[in-house]
Amino acid sequence: MGATVYFFDDFIRMLFGTKYSNLSTLTLLWTAQAGLAFIKGIYAATLMTGDAGFKDLSRIGVITLAATVVVMLIASAMPHSGSIVLALALLEIIQIVLIRRKRYRMQLQR
Repeated sequence: MGATVYFFDDFIRMLFGTKYSNLSTLTLLWTAQAGLAFIKGIYAATLMTGDAGFKDLSRIGVITLAATVVVMLIASAMPHSGSIVLALALLEIIQIVLIRRKRYRMQLQR
């Protein structure tokens, strides 16, 4: 879907005018954010192999919730429409880092 919007960007602008002038940028940002969410989901699934993994994911969720409040307050104050999508991508990266860190610690304990 992202590639279709990206390649037909000029046609979409012709149809809808300047309302969607930054559509290709937003499409690429959303595609990157969705890719990061997919990666995070795979890593999170590896933690759910035991009871402790669910507890660890809950802790990571609480940390991410706190980060979400701060990051979204900052992003919503920015004028660029892509700042929210970048903030969401940053939050996905934070979760990936926290999950990978926990997985690394679990491997050291074995």
